[in-house]
Amino acid sequence: MNNPLKILIVDNDNCMLEVFSDFLKSEGYIVNCAGSGREGILRMSSNSYDIVFLDMLMPELNGVQTFQMIKSNGYNTTVVMMTAYAYSELIDQAKMIGVSLIILKPFDFYHIGRFLKEFSASSGLNQNTLIQLRQALDYRIA
Repeated sequence: MNNPLKILIVDNDNCMLEVFSDFLKSEGYIVNCAGSGREGILRMSSNSYDIVFLDMLMPELNGVQTFQMIKSNGYNTTVVMMTAYAYSELIDQAKMIGVSLIILKPFDFYHIGRFLKEFSASSGLNQNTLIQLRQALDYRIA
């Protein structure tokens, strides 16, 4: 990989952080982790990321609040929200404030890997990468 994507994973589940980051690193990506929304914002203040995987339900700052802070601070990054809940008020809120992609946990890392390859090749999130991920994950998108 010539210019590997820089990825931030924000999730209060340490097991998820470890497993997901290990997978992404094995695929050649540069990965940082944050255990809370506040820590994620802090990491973004000193690093730029191509993509942020952001858990929706976290204590203190939830994913929607964290996304709003990302946008209000002017960070230009793609945010993919993750949740283990097929429906919640937060999913509706996230869609209303402009989150383009919400994936349901558990998800298959293989499909995430395919999505990231397309994301990297197309220089970001576009209709093609969204379609590919929706097809790959099928029912796993909110």
